[in-house]
Amino acid sequence: MALTRIRLLGYFLALLLTFSAAAAPKALGANIGVVFDGPSEKNRKTLAEYEKEINDLTAGEFTVSFPPGKIITADWTAEGVRAALGRLLSDPSVDIVIALGIISSTELSGWSSFPKPVIAPWVIDTNLLGLTPGEDGGSGIRNFYYISRTASFDRDLAAFKEAVGFERLAVIYMPMVMQLAPGIETVLRRSAAANGIEIELVPASGSAAATAAAIPAGAEAVFVTPLLDYSQAEMKRLYEDIAQRKLPSFSVAGKNGVDEGALMGLAPAFNPTREARRVALVVQSILLGQDPGNFPVVFDAGSSLSINMATARAVGFNPTWDILTEAVLVNDRAAEAGRKLTLEQAASESVEVNLDLLAAGEFVAAGAQDVRLALAQLLPQSDIFVDNTYIDKDRAEASLGTQPQRDISVGGNLRQLIYSEKAWSNLTVQKRIQESREFTRDEIELDIIAATSIGYLNVLRTKTIENIQKENLKLSKSNLGIARIRRDIGVASPAEVYRWESRISSDRIEVVNAEAQRKNTEILVNRLLHRPQGEAFTTVETGLDDPSLLASDPRLRKYLNTPEAFGIFMDFVVSRGLVRSPAIQAINSQMEAQDRILTSTRRAFWSPTIVAFGELRQFVYEGGAGSSIDLPPGFPLDLPRTDDTDWVIQLQASFPLFTGGAKIADYRKARSELSRLTYEKESTSERVEESIRTSLNNARASYPSIGFALDAADAAKKNLDIVTDSYSRGVASIIDLLDAQNAALSAELNAANAVYNFLIDLMNVQRASGKFDFFTTVEDREEFFRNLEQYYETAGADVRGE
Repeated sequence: MALTRIRLLGYFLALLLTFSAAAAPKALGANIGVVFDGPSEKNRKTLAEYEKEINDLTAGEFTVSFPPGKIITADWTAEGVRAALGRLLSDPSVDIVIALGIISSTELSGWSSFPKPVIAPWVIDTNLLGLTPGEDGGSGIRNFYYISRTASFDRDLAAFKEAVGFERLAVIYMPMVMQLAPGIETVLRRSAAANGIEIELVPASGSAAATAAAIPAGAEAVFVTPLLDYSQAEMKRLYEDIAQRKLPSFSVAGKNGVDEGALMGLAPAFNPTREARRVALVVQSILLGQDPGNFPVVFDAGSSLSINMATARAVGFNPTWDILTEAVLVNDRAAEAGRKLTLEQAASESVEVNLDLLAAGEFVAAGAQDVRLALAQLLPQSDIFVDNTYIDKDRAEASLGTQPQRDISVGGNLRQLIYSEKAWSNLTVQKRIQESREFTRDEIELDIIAATSIGYLNVLRTKTIENIQKENLKLSKSNLGIARIRRDIGVASPAEVYRWESRISSDRIEVVNAEAQRKNTEILVNRLLHRPQGEAFTTVETGLDDPSLLASDPRLRKYLNTPEAFGIFMDFVVSRGLVRSPAIQAINSQMEAQDRILTSTRRAFWSPTIVAFGELRQFVYEGGAGSSIDLPPGFPLDLPRTDDTDWVIQLQASFPLFTGGAKIADYRKARSELSRLTYEKESTSERVEESIRTSLNNARASYPSIGFALDAADAAKKNLDIVTDSYSRGVASIIDLLDAQNAALSAELNAANAVYNFLIDLMNVQRASGKFDFFTTVEDREEFFRNLEQYYETAGADVRGE
């Protein structure tokens, strides 16, 4: 009995902190009275949610009203709640009573008879209150319905210890709770001892600072129960003070407490709609004349571990891989760290920093020097020199002074190619080859942009899939909880529990695999952007409405909404793609180069090479034998003497007369190479056209698939909700629920993939057509639509806007 009261304490705050709702219209017929435990800003939202769900379900069949005078707010005391309940139960104008509070629901659970239908949605622990469901799963008490949750204090305590590891625990509690359940301390200590934990009870004071200061010095962790009189701001201050003491904290409020600053919690973010719908079903059954005591009471909200990573860093807690795989991470630095990167930014950055593209740029830069080298052969060539010549003495003496034994001369020469077919051809060829290199670089650039864009989209896809798999794991855990209840009440065998445990293990594998895929795609994007491959970055979700994408322009739709219009659009994109394709342009340049080579080989049969040459030499020293001529007196000849300056001017025309058949071979080779390039161009054009047409067809198919997949996911989710409810009531089998869950998972994955499949197909269309939307200006886009409109007019097509 005391143990159940502890469970009640553990979930009081989680329920009170998470009410939300929307208003409902006034109706006639059955009047419903409502009791709140005490004043709260959440009461109005809670009431509105229940009104909405009840009226939505009964509209057209019954009329229901919530008279303002029958909505009673007590004073947070058992006496005040008891008086409010007695007032409504004795009021003949009230047909149904709903207790929207823990105190009121607990109060009602101790009653044995009810004069009118009463619904208690906030009963936490049936063992504590001695409530045993009947054979049909109902309350077993006429006119009384309650919701039985599967949450457990023992579960929370065990999970907290397993995650953190401690032996001494401080438990912060609200003193009023001890008044509601006097035996709670005994049960609490017994439960803690069973888990090998020594506890110290810390009553909450009027302020967070005073409460935190009261935590014993020897405490290793803190367990925080509902503190109803603390505001959200006060709760945040309490968790901050606990974290400053480096103590890990657990909140029974679950995700809500973790959002406020607790280290961890097991309760999921509260969804009031599910419980309100359950109550609406009970109200409907009452209006149909059925006894609410026969309606199944089991309700499992599931469990979802949440961890505040900011608090974890503050207290020095490092979650294990198993915990990180399953937990919802709040303030996750890994997800928030690093720079924010959009799809457009990633594509633009890749052009600037990708190493493959930078290497291709250097290849183009190196090729530009080949053009310079070819040009240099046609420009004047000049050398300067210094000669120091030394010959043997007898030869110098025999030269009669024309060749001294040793001389030193300086000079220079100038050479100019007047005409050379080969040199002029090489210049033209190198220019065309350089153009081909530039187009090849453009081709690589398109590949890099496409790889980066698709890689980024795959990061978004894998993140979405990872989240879906995590949610599916939570669902399996929730279904395991239902299966255990079915086993405990004798509806199911232990094999059903084992089957869900097996399913959970399989789901964990899928989560781990999804996380690995997400990390791998992030590594790929970092590599393409030349960033540290382990660097974290924050993505920005993109979709069909991304203004950087041409597909978001509504003017495009009229060109795609019929098969005929789409066919013309495809022809238009193909025509532009063939003209714009760097691969085709590169071959065109190669063909021009090869055509010039072919011309050169023809001219080689008759064209000479003409070179002009000139040289000037000045002798600065002559010595040794032969440096002078000593003629005997009366020598009959007067030999002329040369000065110290020599020069020569030469014009040479040469023609290779016989080359062993090389000229014919060169000609035939050039002709065959040109034919090869012609075929290669035709083949490349066909491949480009094929790529454009197939990628457009894929995009055309994947776009409507988005709507189909979303419809399928919505239907599968609704089916899963119905089957889950039926399973919890013992109507559906485990096979039915497994099939429904598998169908919902598959449909949700398909829906997620559908959007990214289309966006990736869109990237492939842009890659195939040779132009990405990220690099187009507003003027470019307007020109595109002008050209598109003109193309349709030329084709005689009549397209009208939607």
